[in-house]
Amino acid sequence: MADEPSASTMVAYYTASPASVRGRAVYVQFSNHRELKTDQAHSNAVSSPTTNIIANVN
Repeated sequence: MADEPSASTMVAYYTASPASVRGRAVYVQFSNHRELKTDQAHSNAVSSPTTNIIANVN
């Protein structure tokens, strides 16, 4: 997401209409961290600004 209002809209949408991937619920929420730091040795490691959303697949 490019900006916080867009991220808020997305979170609100998926709170009202939960998404699923392969029959499993996907929860969308804002990160409580200002910046996410990852180990750069991992191929899928990405640094994320505050406005990014973390989607947890449970």
